[in-house]
Amino acid sequence: MGSLPWLLRFLSNIKKSNRLEEIKLEMGIPGCDEGPVDWSAWEELDGLLARAHFEFLKKVDIELWRGGTMPEWFSETCKNLVRGFPLLAARGVLVDAH
Repeated sequence: MGSLPWLLRFLSNIKKSNRLEEIKLEMGIPGCDEGPVDWSAWEELDGLLARAHFEFLKKVDIELWRGGTMPEWFSETCKNLVRGFPLLAARGVLVDAH
C-alpha cells in the first residue's frame, strides 16, 4: 500500500477552510507486478477528496512511477486508476494519471 495510508491521514487533517484547487501526486502502484492491484485505498482517496471541505478542488494529477521502459499494461492501469475516482468525476474534478 506504500504511502497511501500516510496520504489519507494527511488529507483527512486538512482544515475545512482550505482552498486547494489542484493536487499533484507522484506515486508507485504497489503490488502491480505481483498480480491484481488492490484499488481500495484509491477508492478511499476518492471519497475523501469528494467531501465538502475540498469544494475548491478542480484537478488531481497522478504521476505513476515506472521503472525503465513503459510496459504494455501501463496505459490500461492509468485508465483503471482514473475510473476509480467516480465521486470526483461526478463533481467535475479532472483526474489524470500518467
